[in-house]
Amino acid sequence: MPGKRSYLITCWNCMGDYDFESVGWCSCTNKGPTKVCPFCYKCFCDLSQERQNEIWEMAPPEYLTERDSLLTNRKAKKKSAQEQIFDMFELPKETYKVLVVEDDLSLQQFLKKLLESYFLIPICVSDGKAALQKIKDTKIHLVLLDLMIPGLNGFQVCRHLKDDVQTKDLPVIIVTARGNVIDKVKGFVLGVDDYLTKPFQGTELVIRILNLIRKNYLL
Repeated sequence: MPGKRSYLITCWNCMGDYDFESVGWCSCTNKGPTKVCPFCYKCFCDLSQERQNEIWEMAPPEYLTERDSLLTNRKAKKKSAQEQIFDMFELPKETYKVLVVEDDLSLQQFLKKLLESYFLIPICVSDGKAALQKIKDTKIHLVLLDLMIPGLNGFQVCRHLKDDVQTKDLPVIIVTARGNVIDKVKGFVLGVDDYLTKPFQGTELVIRILNLIRKNYLL
């Protein structure tokens, strides 16, 4: 267009000058998006801050607006590792209630915080009878069940759940220090959906939980 003003930037790699209209946005997040050379495709973030300021002082307002908008959107879209994992299962957040049946209070609190960090709703009890009562009173979507708990042990709780027509399909994951084969076989024969031995990796447990929730309530 005749009389149109040219806004040039210099590529730090080849030192060539390029009009703003001929270059694209880089994906660098260190100092915000900047324009990149169409030939070298290098990032201008390696320029000194003084030189960057000089470049942007020459830029028309619409470019500054576009740059700020890109940077804002980039920050907004940045997700935590927990959110990225949760989103892969395509589940609604803060919807599913997980009953944690664990008498070790420190582990109970760890599991509570772990589940909350993955957008699940933990409900904690410390013994077998309380677990059955909570399942009766509250809509529970999955049970994390320790075997060595006061009152009714984990196997007994599981038997009650699987013998009841109203709870027989409720997903149950046994989380226990008892890792011998006989206990595992007994658990699966009773109808548990998964069996994980302590110590366990928190992310692995959550992935198993999300997988079971997805299979039982979405597929």
